[in-house]
Amino acid sequence: MKNKKNILLALVGKSPQVISESIYAFKKQKNIAIDQVKVVTTSQTKQSTWQCLSANSDNGLSVMSNLANDIGIPEISFDFKDILVPNGPDGLAISDVQSASEMEAVAQFLLSLVKELTADDQVCIHASLAGGRKTMTFYLSYAMSIYARPKDSLSHVFVSYPYESSNFYYPTPYSKTIFTKEGAKDAKDAEVNLASIPYVKLRPNLPLKFLQQTISFKETEQLYDILNAPLSLKINTEHKTVTCSGISMKFTPANFAFYLLMVDDLLNANEGFDSPTNECADKLLALLYLNKRFEIDGHIHDFLTLEQAIDYAENHFLGLKQTEITGLKSGLSKSFFNGRKNQISVQLRQELPEIVAEHYDIDSLEKTARKGATKLANYFGINIESRFVTVI
Repeated sequence: MKNKKNILLALVGKSPQVISESIYAFKKQKNIAIDQVKVVTTSQTKQSTWQCLSANSDNGLSVMSNLANDIGIPEISFDFKDILVPNGPDGLAISDVQSASEMEAVAQFLLSLVKELTADDQVCIHASLAGGRKTMTFYLSYAMSIYARPKDSLSHVFVSYPYESSNFYYPTPYSKTIFTKEGAKDAKDAEVNLASIPYVKLRPNLPLKFLQQTISFKETEQLYDILNAPLSLKINTEHKTVTCSGISMKFTPANFAFYLLMVDDLLNANEGFDSPTNECADKLLALLYLNKRFEIDGHIHDFLTLEQAIDYAENHFLGLKQTEITGLKSGLSKSFFNGRKNQISVQLRQELPEIVAEHYDIDSLEKTARKGATKLANYFGINIESRFVTVI
């Protein structure tokens, strides 16, 4: 199996040393060897960050190469292209975060970057908040809260006084004189500590679209509203929309009619529907379904027999394909029932967090013994209280 890659995702302001300090601390405290570094900074400090970490020392090697050698890890992948600068609303690289529009651009950039990096299962992200502007550290924490997986981490690195704000990079295994606010000091005497930062991980509850599509920062703000919203199911038959916890979605006519059938049962009998079997399609369910299809398109007839409904569908209703009508002549089949139910379930989870979607899903209500059968029958419906439901 391919070895997992550890990527340090660091924010940098005027002290690129937080990168070398973090790499050192990960190895010494957690025995984690950083394989690659990604840096997010502004256009003001991009060049200085590169020069600081790639500059040759007395032995002709860069800071990053010496660090890898001194702590016993493989060469760290780090190039100029790994220093990333968000673009502002004007499309130009941000030199400093000074306006609300620039803050939102940084938030969107970090959100997209963390989403992209966490999409690779062979990568572990170790995000560092030790450098960068306060605004950027907040948005990186936010992005990690949305997309980070259990194996990813968020941390801050601390350096003992007076080594911070000097030309110190990491504690060397040999004597090395550096200059601090208190004069000359030996780099090997410094102490570097990594502090893990706890944060809420929302990824398991994300709507599927958050993982599949490009999501705006404003859309992620809705997530907290959805998770905290009271249960509310609103069915608009005129616009054929289903609104769950404030999130509106449009189903296909077939799925909308099927879902409305379940809602009607919830508001009335609340017994659910027995799933058809492979051997026996359900004629009554087919009749109820067809009446709903007619109703949502303004054809309210409420036929009493399946034959009457099929005849109307074939001769007076353009909303159904002939193949669908033919399939319903013998009743509503197990595959049709499961197809509608599964498509609705996927769409709910596309728009809603799992723990919210399950309230509005069509699910098993109970199991009852069929007459003369050895297996229990599954009865399906929407398992929320009717007081949360509105149909207009």
